[in-house]
Amino acid sequence: TDQGYVTDSTIPRNGVDDAYPKLAAALARLKPRERLYLGPGEYRCGTSADWPGLLIENLPGAVIIGDGAVLKWGGVPARTAPFSSNRVALTVRGSPGIRIADLHINGAGVEAGGVLVHDCDDYEVDGFQAWGHAGGSWQFGAGRNKRGR
Repeated sequence: TDQGYVTDSTIPRNGVDDAYPKLAAALARLKPRERLYLGPGEYRCGTSADWPGLLIENLPGAVIIGDGAVLKWGGVPARTAPFSSNRVALTVRGSPGIRIADLHINGAGVEAGGVLVHDCDDYEVDGFQAWGHAGGSWQFGAGRNKRGR
């Protein structure tokens, strides 16, 4: 860890190389109430069709700090929203009290939802921007949460 944050300096953030495998691994290593720091840059996720999409699950109290990081979708994700058939690139679920700050999403013309927060009471999303999702796809969705902001 670096200053109390879990970090991984080997995750590519040049907007070209696929950051998905290492970013997914970093999220998988994260434990409840830990903080993941990404840092500035463009993280391209999914360079092929039907990449699974990013999942943050069962991490109560976790903190994801983007510090201006941009997640850029490189293909249509395979994961669907729990309440519809919409494809979702970043799903956050079962993580009450989670905080996501200064993280941005570039849909890059991909027809998929941006971020879905589901079953996460008292969640907080600050400094979030999303753009470029094709086909009328939503940028941010929330369902079955209490007191989120």
